[in-house]
Amino acid sequence: MIAWILRIILVLAAPIAALFISRGALNFGIVETLVAVILIAGFAVLAAVWTLRRPGAGGINRSPNLRRQIALSSSIRVDECRLWCEPQLGQ
Repeated sequence: MIAWILRIILVLAAPIAALFISRGALNFGIVETLVAVILIAGFAVLAAVWTLRRPGAGGINRSPNLRRQIALSSSIRVDECRLWCEPQLGQ
């Protein structure tokens, strides 16, 4: 399964690397691997941003009961939680 994913990424990386260096060059494999690593990092960043964008999927959830939930799960009061639970719109 991982081999399939790596093969797909390398199939995507080969044409991108060919834009910068000839396929017949001795270091084409190195450049292709570098492009593949950049693609993997890009996919990871996109996945992280995607989960932050969707509420309820591990991202930021600003529900009305958030202050109460945080206050109940920790040892701080609801008034103290207001300072960092709600966004600072005026600043």
